[in-house]
Amino acid sequence: MVYLPRSSWILSLLCAIVAALRLGYLDAANNQASAFARGDVFAAVGNGQVKRFTPDGALLQTLESGAGGQNAGMTFDKQGNLYLAHFEADQVYRFGPDGALLGTFGRGFNAHPESLVFDAAQNLYVGQADGSRQVLEFDSQGNLVATISLPTEGRGSDWIDLAADQKTLFYTSEGAAVKRYDLENQRSLADFNQAPLPGSVAYALRVLPDGGVLVADTELLVRLDRNGKQVQIYDADGEDNWFAVNLDPDGKTFWSGNLGTGRVYRFEMSSGRQVSSWDAGAVGALGGLAVYGEITAALTLPAIPGWLPYLLGLIPLGAGLAWLLRRRPRPVRTSAPPRVGGAPPVHRPEPPPRPRPPRGKTITPD
Repeated sequence: MVYLPRSSWILSLLCAIVAALRLGYLDAANNQASAFARGDVFAAVGNGQVKRFTPDGALLQTLESGAGGQNAGMTFDKQGNLYLAHFEADQVYRFGPDGALLGTFGRGFNAHPESLVFDAAQNLYVGQADGSRQVLEFDSQGNLVATISLPTEGRGSDWIDLAADQKTLFYTSEGAAVKRYDLENQRSLADFNQAPLPGSVAYALRVLPDGGVLVADTELLVRLDRNGKQVQIYDADGEDNWFAVNLDPDGKTFWSGNLGTGRVYRFEMSSGRQVSSWDAGAVGALGGLAVYGEITAALTLPAIPGWLPYLLGLIPLGAGLAWLLRRRPRPVRTSAPPRVGGAPPVHRPEPPPRPRPPRGKTITPD
């Protein structure tokens, strides 16, 4: 029999456990291939359907609301469920993180719910394009919390977004302004943009992390700085019906889509460079986009790095390895080396006393 040094079998055990963790992680990933993944792009393509794509435009899944007709804006809650505003059915539908339909959410919609946004408390705000034009607020269970009436332009509370302060609602109303409303004090605020937007009709918008705003403005995509001043324009050849706008979780790019052609575009925020584009295959109009893990001012899903499962697996592995090393038997010394320095003295038994000679006699050595 061949005996290996203790360090060799500990290393072998470590390699075996890491391999098992890797295989288990990959197997779990394969088994959950249908689950939503960070960066997936969702397109509301009409006929009550939402198509899920990879960032490169490969179709992964088609989600069915079962209602038919035109759908619009989407958003995600903290659990990763997808919420879809169905424009024609006057409903909000909810899908689980695997794409399964969970049913409707909320009730009492007046006419044409179009956009959705969550606050940090998981209350959902729904903008309505027509009818009462009001924004409806629901709690996490779908109960109506508030009905918000605000000034509008061409249509209602068409597209909405919430600032990081949790009280300033930004919205467009198919006009030339980015409008604002103070939810806490229930009063209208001054328009955000310093000058009228250059496009014909303002649709979807996103509040940026730096306090600026990005707007789909029909013929153009417009970026405003934190003071409401126009600082950048984005566009693509032959596209004059920009409708959606969503921030990618990478913090560097954003997405938009053409309402009529059904094409989806990805732009670099700083340079304006077109990163990619593909056809979403819209049945009717491309009524809205969403990106899993997308950045929103009010609520952003945490990004989970791909290496995190490995790290979590190595923590108990390291603890077990430390336990094994501590239980390793210590070598037994056959003879103790001499102690130096401040070592405590070694106690040895006293030698037996030497015998004394008897009194009165003198012993002379030979």
